[in-house]
Amino acid sequence: MTISFMTWVCPDWDLNEVLTAAIRYDYDGVEPRAQTGHPHGVEITATKKERAAIKAQFADCSILMPCIATSIQYANWRLMWAARTCGCLAAPLPRA
Repeated sequence: MTISFMTWVCPDWDLNEVLTAAIRYDYDGVEPRAQTGHPHGVEITATKKERAAIKAQFADCSILMPCIATSIQYANWRLMWAARTCGCLAAPLPRA
């Protein structure tokens, strides 16, 4: 089991603040909420370079990213393609 918190509860924190809090309060992981414009920068529109930097920050802190919370409806395959880029941050999306 991974004990995590979602960044929805800290909308004004940048990624460094989020990861620092996860360490301080002994969480295993953080679930970033994308598509909100929060300053943590974990967005489905992040570039490959930005995604690599985000993944490295999590790894450097030994904090997991069990999921990325979005508003995407996975029953809609066109919208699911928009989220596929998040797979390089967290677990890959399943194929139909």
